[in-house]
Amino acid sequence: AGNDTMITRQTQWKSMPARLPLSESDVHVWRAEIPLSREPPPATDSILSSEELERADRYLQAEHRSRFIVCRATVRRILALHAGLVPSELAFVCGEHGKPFLAPRSRRQGIDFSVSHSSGLLLVAVTSGRRIGVDVERIRPEVDTTGIARRFFSRRESAAIAALPQRLQVDAFFACWTRKESYLKATGAGLSAPLDRFDVSEHHDKRAALLNPATEPYGRA
Repeated sequence: AGNDTMITRQTQWKSMPARLPLSESDVHVWRAEIPLSREPPPATDSILSSEELERADRYLQAEHRSRFIVCRATVRRILALHAGLVPSELAFVCGEHGKPFLAPRSRRQGIDFSVSHSSGLLLVAVTSGRRIGVDVERIRPEVDTTGIARRFFSRRESAAIAALPQRLQVDAFFACWTRKESYLKATGAGLSAPLDRFDVSEHHDKRAALLNPATEPYGRA
């Protein structure tokens, strides 16, 4: 939000570095495609905690269990890279509204992170010394975008989406949704907070911006 300029830098590695420290000006966003398969890669589940493996076993379909395990292992590998730890050593705690944080003994450099996944696409955002939120959604044209926006979004956002040509409404709706959810993830509130309490830029061609912040903080580490 605001007038800050975002600079995107892409780096390709032949092999992953052993450690990737973060400065306070860094925001790293990782993208991974997690295909459906009946079994995760060998030894992937050895990275997870017993609590994570118990959650994985609750999935009825093998493909969904495998995807959960691979997602969690990927997140652990990314965070371990920044924290300078072994992936299996990382410990997590949950905030008041369920947002995961690195436990104090794992939270090197004040690392904060956010995770989102949809239809096999995983995003992990990592930074240091501040809160962060990220969200990704599969665009579904069949969604009642104007009806959902009218019910859950602010009046300004709902009116702005409805005023667009119909061919642009779906993209605007999902741009608005992901921006709002990213903000709530950064605060730690998630969807426990009402979506109509703050405004974001809704047009997908416009830069993401927080136009009217919520009047009270939601999340607690």
